[in-house]
Amino acid sequence: MADLIPLFLFPWFLYFYKANSLNNFLTGLIFVSFFIFSTNYTHYGFDISFFRYLHRLIGVIAGIFLFIYILRYKRSFLKEQVPIIMVVFFSAILLSFIGNDLNLKSYLHYARNYIFISTIVLYLYFYIDNKNKFEEIFKLIVSITLIFSLLMVLEKSFSGSWAYRSALFYPNPNYLAYAMLPGLAFQVFYIEKYSWLKSILIIFGIVSTSSISAIIAVMFIIFTFLIYKKYYFLTISILILALIFSSFTILKKSNHLSDARLIIPKIVFNMVKESPINGIGYGQFVTKFPLYVDKEIYAQAPSEILDLLSKYYYQFGYSASVGFTKFKVVDLYHDGNRASLERSNPYSSTRAPEKMTHNDLLTIISELGLIGLIVAVFLFYRIYVQLKKILVFNRQYYFISVSMIGSSLVFSLFHNNLTSFMFWFIIFIPFIIIRNYENYLE
Repeated sequence: MADLIPLFLFPWFLYFYKANSLNNFLTGLIFVSFFIFSTNYTHYGFDISFFRYLHRLIGVIAGIFLFIYILRYKRSFLKEQVPIIMVVFFSAILLSFIGNDLNLKSYLHYARNYIFISTIVLYLYFYIDNKNKFEEIFKLIVSITLIFSLLMVLEKSFSGSWAYRSALFYPNPNYLAYAMLPGLAFQVFYIEKYSWLKSILIIFGIVSTSSISAIIAVMFIIFTFLIYKKYYFLTISILILALIFSSFTILKKSNHLSDARLIIPKIVFNMVKESPINGIGYGQFVTKFPLYVDKEIYAQAPSEILDLLSKYYYQFGYSASVGFTKFKVVDLYHDGNRASLERSNPYSSTRAPEKMTHNDLLTIISELGLIGLIVAVFLFYRIYVQLKKILVFNRQYYFISVSMIGSSLVFSLFHNNLTSFMFWFIIFIPFIIIRNYENYLE
C-alpha cells in the first residue's frame, strides 16, 4: 500500500497548485519531488527506479530554467551571497583533488551530485522572490508532512504493532523523519486553527520512525518555540529533558559493540593526520576508510566494521594509516582470492561494501580538510549575520529560521545529509528572507 502513496500524492499536488499558484509549477514540483521521488526506489516490477530518474529530470529542468533566468535578467553571481558561498564550497571540493590518489568514480559521482543540488538550490533562491511565495512553499511542505503523519497513523493501526519503525515508501526511516522536520518547524510557529493538534500529529509521525537524531531535533524545535514565546520555565525543563535523553542515548549506544559511530571518529583522525590541508578527497571516505584503520582501531572495531574490512581484503590487507603500521586482516568470506581496494568499482553490481561517516562535520573534516572547515566556518558566520538582520524586522521569521537550521544540523550530526538539496535550501533560508525583505523595501 505504501508504494501507491506517490501515485495519490502527485494528483493531490495538482489540486494544491490549482488553489495556490503564486509560485510556478516547477518550484512546487521540486519540493514534491524531494518528498516522494528523490529517495523512492519503488519500481512496480520494472527494472528501473523511475521515480529516481524523474527526480533527476526535474532537477535538470530546474537547471535549464535557472540558466534562462540568469540570461534574461543578467544576474551576476558576484553580486549574490548564496551563489558565492556555493562556488566557494565547490572550490574546496576541487582543491581536495590535489595530491590525493582518488577513487575517481566516487569523486566524480559526489562532485556531480553537488553541482546538481546547487543548481536546484540556486533556482529556488532566485524564483522564491517574495514573502508570499516563500510562505506558500512552506504551506505545501506542511501539507505533505501532515499527509505523511496521517498515513503513518494508519500504517501503525493496520500493522497491529506500534513498536516497529514507520518508513512508508522510504528506504530508511531516518530520512523520512528528516523530511518531516521543516514542516514541523513551520507549523509550530504559525498559530492558526488546530495548529497545536497538527503539530502533535507531525511529532507523532516523526517519533514513530524511532529516529533518535530526529527526535532530538524535535526537542530543539520545541525548545526554540518556548524561547520565542518566552516560556522560560518550560524552556529550562525541555532543555533538561533533552540533555537527559541525549546523554542516555549516547550511553546506551556506547554499550552496544555493534555501533560503529564510536570508531569512525578515530578513522577520521587518521585521515586528518595524513591529509590535514585539503583532506583525502571529496566522496572518498565511503570506499577508502579501510586504508586508515590501524591496529588499535581494528582491535576495538565492532563486527559492523570488521565485516566490511574482511570483504575489502579477500586474503590479506594492509593499513596505510598513521605511521604506515601494517597489519593483516584475515578474510572470512572468500577462499584465497585477492582484491584491491584501489581497483574496485564502487558502482558495479559486485562493488565492495561502503561505510559512511554518519556525521556531516566528520565528512567535511576528513574529505575536505582544513580548507573545508574554514569554508564551513565562513558559511555559518554569514548565516549569523543574516539572522541578526532578520531579528530586527521579523522576530517570528528569526525563530523559524533558527529552528529549521538547528534541527537540520542536529540531524546532520548523526547522518550524512550534505547530498540533499533540502539541507542546503534550509541553510540558505535566512538569505532568501533578507533578499525578499530588501526587494519589498525597494
